[in-house]
Amino acid sequence: MRVAIADDEEMARFMIRSLLEERGPELPVEVVAEARSGAELLAAAERSRPEVAFVDIRMPGMGGLEAIRIGRERFPEILWVILTSYSEFEYAKEAIGLGAFGYLLKPTQPEDLEEVLSRAETEIERRWRERNASTLSAVAIAHFLSEDRLELHHPSRNRRWRGNIFAFDGPDGTDWGAEEALLKADCEGRCRRRGWGQVLLPTKLRNFLVAVDGDELPAPAARAESAGRPAVTALRFESLQFPELCARLSEWDEALGLRLILGLGREYPAPELDALPEEVRACAGSCSAFAAARGAADYAGAIEAAEALGRELARLRDPGASANLSRYAALISGSPPSPGEDPAVALARHCEAHLRVAGGAQDIVSEVIAFVDRHYMESLGISAIAEALGISANYLSTLFHKRTGQKLVTYISGQRMLQAKRILIENPGMPVAKVAALVGFSDSRYFAQQFYRYAGCYPSQYRKMSR
Repeated sequence: MRVAIADDEEMARFMIRSLLEERGPELPVEVVAEARSGAELLAAAERSRPEVAFVDIRMPGMGGLEAIRIGRERFPEILWVILTSYSEFEYAKEAIGLGAFGYLLKPTQPEDLEEVLSRAETEIERRWRERNASTLSAVAIAHFLSEDRLELHHPSRNRRWRGNIFAFDGPDGTDWGAEEALLKADCEGRCRRRGWGQVLLPTKLRNFLVAVDGDELPAPAARAESAGRPAVTALRFESLQFPELCARLSEWDEALGLRLILGLGREYPAPELDALPEEVRACAGSCSAFAAARGAADYAGAIEAAEALGRELARLRDPGASANLSRYAALISGSPPSPGEDPAVALARHCEAHLRVAGGAQDIVSEVIAFVDRHYMESLGISAIAEALGISANYLSTLFHKRTGQKLVTYISGQRMLQAKRILIENPGMPVAKVAALVGFSDSRYFAQQFYRYAGCYPSQYRKMSR
């Protein structure tokens, strides 16, 4: 808690400061300003932005009541506490009417000060939570709705914003939730102590945003990877109006993907990324796509992004970028790359190895074939099979084609036609429409067309030829 003390008597200021210091490190209070008059207090509050101000009523020049009257307009976030004696009790009541948070009788007793501080902490926490919630709502609405649909009347909209977007990178099995909770708690604690508003907004890359409308920025939380801990990379932005912040969130979310080739575990000021050569920034889409696909377990998408990134790096011809990508591949795979191996190939190899584990079976194709054999008579599509096996549709389609040489839809259709041939032969009197229904076709005419494409004749002709 940040505190200011205003009293023209040095001994009175000393007594308050001493009582505050006796609270100990577990209940930290920082005296950020001392003043001998109301005018000095207002000037100090402009510089130091205290959360609580202890103000003596009688001071030379501008007294405490006038300071509160002016200060309430200039600094609405400050909690004003009057220091008064019994003989000045009527003034204390007047101060309460002006919006003072409370009063302390002089000489101040430790238990009275503790009671005021406890109430102040509760009120500061309540205000901070309230501002955090309303700010989150404002940013979320602006981020997901276009600017022309946005109608907000919120004071944060007209302030200048500063903050960070974070990205986490580590091997499989990393406890992402715990890592995000630690970083969130750290940022939240700093913001609350300084009275900032804060927003935690999930983004595509397992990131979140900390946006503050104060005059300072929290110390960057970027961190290189260490034993059991992932790398944390930060993008820093500052001095933005609210509409510009909202407009650039998605752009920065993608730009932070460049950490794969620029290096993990460091802080990147937004202007630094904006100033990169076009050929480097052109890699952002593939970098971002790979990180997002891997995080979403869309490994076919990750392989596709890795291949695109390999082509872009070949055009870039930057040894540093290739080295950084190799380090990234080693981090997420948990093993060093093969000597001389192309880093994009190492990423694809990691994904291919991870796919078999993520699929939950030694041979996903065998499971697909078994599933089709059991369900060919149903309305069956790639998405339904992928959902049943717990893998992505894109990956399933890519893997099946890679392992068998044919598209999955072609295999499903072929299995249905094989079963249709069997039923036509075993049931010579069964109507073709019923045969079609038994192999998953609701339209007998469409079934006949597909059968002709597969067998070179119509179902009725096939039945006659097979007698």
